Amino acid sequence: MTLGRIVRLFVVLTPAILLVASAIWFVSRSATPAKHDVDTTSEVGTGTGKLVVVVTFDQMRGDYLSRWAAEFGPGGFERMKTEGIWYNNAHLPYACSSTAPGHASIATGAPPSVHGIIENRWYDRAKGKVVYAASSDETYDRVPPSDGVAKKWPGIAPMRLLAPTVGDSLREATNGKGRTVSLSMKDRSAVLMGGKEPVGCYCFDSSEGEFHTSSFYRTRLPDWVDRFNRDTVYRWAGRSWDRLKPQEIYDRLAGPDNMNGEAKNPGGLPSIFPHVLPKADDKTANYLTAIEASPFGNELLWEFAKTAIDAEKLGDRGASDLLLVSFSPNDFVGHAYGPDSHEVMDITLRSDAIVADMIAHLERTLGKDRFVLIVTADHGICPLPEMAIRTHPEAKRISLGDNVNGLDAALDAAFGLPGGVAGRWVEGPIRDTHPWVYLNRRTIESIGVPYENVESYARNWLEGRANVMAAFSRTQIEKGDFTSDLGKQFGAMVRLSYHPDRCGDLYILTPPYMQVSGALSTGTDHGTPHEYDRHVPILIYGAGVQKRGTREEAVSSLIVAPIIAEALGVPAPAMATEKAPEGVLVAK
Repeated sequence: MTLGRIVRLFVVLTPAILLVASAIWFVSRSATPAKHDVDTTSEVGTGTGKLVVVVTFDQMRGDYLSRWAAEFGPGGFERMKTEGIWYNNAHLPYACSSTAPGHASIATGAPPSVHGIIENRWYDRAKGKVVYAASSDETYDRVPPSDGVAKKWPGIAPMRLLAPTVGDSLREATNGKGRTVSLSMKDRSAVLMGGKEPVGCYCFDSSEGEFHTSSFYRTRLPDWVDRFNRDTVYRWAGRSWDRLKPQEIYDRLAGPDNMNGEAKNPGGLPSIFPHVLPKADDKTANYLTAIEASPFGNELLWEFAKTAIDAEKLGDRGASDLLLVSFSPNDFVGHAYGPDSHEVMDITLRSDAIVADMIAHLERTLGKDRFVLIVTADHGICPLPEMAIRTHPEAKRISLGDNVNGLDAALDAAFGLPGGVAGRWVEGPIRDTHPWVYLNRRTIESIGVPYENVESYARNWLEGRANVMAAFSRTQIEKGDFTSDLGKQFGAMVRLSYHPDRCGDLYILTPPYMQVSGALSTGTDHGTPHEYDRHVPILIYGAGVQKRGTREEAVSSLIVAPIIAEALGVPAPAMATEKAPEGVLVAK
């Protein structure tokens, strides 16, 4: 289905109808949290079954697989390209190219307008506060309980996800025989991929050095997770991260080391190679935060995934199972160093090596005819403005307030409150609402001016700002009224990012290569509808996958969930908006 057909679908299926459908599913599936405390490690493998492994490399932009192809080994990405299928022209069809929406869309096959995860966090008008995508209004405990005194870690849960995932479809279609395990360093990635009833959902706590879950899923950790936390987490302490290949290759294919605009690595690692991880004799947080921001974090997660495959007998119990693994370190590294850095190139080369090891491990333990591997990403990334300005003179950094500061005063001047009292026209913290602006409905009602008048004035005011490319209003988005050239180019993507109960009243589109991150900040970001943020890879390899090689046609990233479902032999998630392309799997 083309993007245009998706948009026409949502013109017919209004947001209100979609909201009702989402609510019905949500209530029916979340009244009682799933509990999977039964120890399954004693189960005997049958030598039959199938495992579908979905790998997300957080922030791996789609062009990396072409740009650095000459340096990949033969057994990873290149093997998937030649012996499977590579969609090299896949893009997110929606505007909010962030981690939480990306992972929710991979798992549900639906855009944020349907699954409701509009950002990593957003402003909840009814509650008057910012909410987090992987949190819940209900209380769930961290499992195991946190030993930290200063840090209270809330229990994670998928309660804000309004659409079923492919894992939910698997469980329903197989009466619980097919199981889902979801793993990541980031909690939102694991939670939003796993859906309502995974047998395991685990993420990493860098403050205490352990994989954990919450009481939404289970009340205690399986023994295998407990052992892994004790025996494996600190294996990389003191290791040196250096380039896999000679420096001149990185200079030629990426950019200079230690570029202007690079941020301090979140793990405290230096700006140039080599990056030596701290020792962990005292198990300090320094090592734990450093491993998250290095390729060794990917090695740690892959070791955890291998342990999960073996302990849970995934693909070896006579049923189809689903393993979802999201590698977060690529994102941490990309934010700090940018997509043209030696570090991003190197962690991509090392990601290729992990994929090669993954294929080899699955072939060795399950056999070539019993697994399917799918590799994708949740979003791309913008170049550092200091690099982009060489070819894009408009590239620069602006602060979060540059586009919104002054709107309150402008609305006061235009509409005013009785007695000349200054009004609060914008609500919610700008830091957590960008690129949305939430208008204060109480203020508008108090002066008796029609909402549409205030909304229209605010939109025109925003579009007059120097660093605003376009602004889209709630009324415009709901009607699909995009008549300008920019509206025709970006309006449909903004609409697929819009959920009426969660989004603000105005969407701000900034020009490409402009970082809205603060005038003095460094590093880079994503989250826009510009091409570099939406381009993602899709690779499929394994049992029954046709050898079709490189596919040049433009496809939506939302095809991933239907492909996963087809590989599992179950229906696509109920709210998925795409179908699996023909010819991916051999017809049975």
